[in-house]
Amino acid sequence: TDLNTKLSIYKAAELKFPNDHRAFNNAGGVYYMQGKMAEAKVEFEKANNIKDNSIAKNNLGAIAGSAGDYAKAKQLLAQGKGSGTENTYNHGILNIKEGKYAEAVSKFGSEDTYNKALAQILYGNAAGGISTLNNSADKESARGYYLKAVASARQDKIADVTSNLAKAIAMDASYKAKAKKDREFLKYAENTAFQAL
Repeated sequence: TDLNTKLSIYKAAELKFPNDHRAFNNAGGVYYMQGKMAEAKVEFEKANNIKDNSIAKNNLGAIAGSAGDYAKAKQLLAQGKGSGTENTYNHGILNIKEGKYAEAVSKFGSEDTYNKALAQILYGNAAGGISTLNNSADKESARGYYLKAVASARQDKIADVTSNLAKAIAMDASYKAKAKKDREFLKYAENTAFQAL
């Protein structure tokens, strides 16, 4: 389960089997999970150069999307079609960026994730988004609490807004400044509980 241990195993496999694209792709996957996008991109490109494959194309599409190059991401994800549920999920993330929230929700499938909750909330299903978040890995993360606060604001539930924001801020102080500027909370600017955050 340790990412550094996984990475060392995949790096050893790269040395032992330099013509097997899978080790490079897997190493890239670990770098991606660690937030090391430049390193991940290098590994995915190596994997695809060894063998042109849909999985590496899908992963390169995810890298392009995270860098804000949505046109390239769309092109690579199309080339990565057939690489599994990850490809469909990555298309869902692009759908959010394009404002196609209903499509995004359908692409995220049955798994409860932060992105699915975000798409639901943006599509107008705030209660569904909160339910999804509460069943996701982000149910007690700073970004999860912040998104629950946004969903609560859309339902005009000020007590839930402030309690979720307080939890988000306690975990990550940067959310305090973000909340003060976020248009989702504009109507609460004069609220005493909101001001106290």
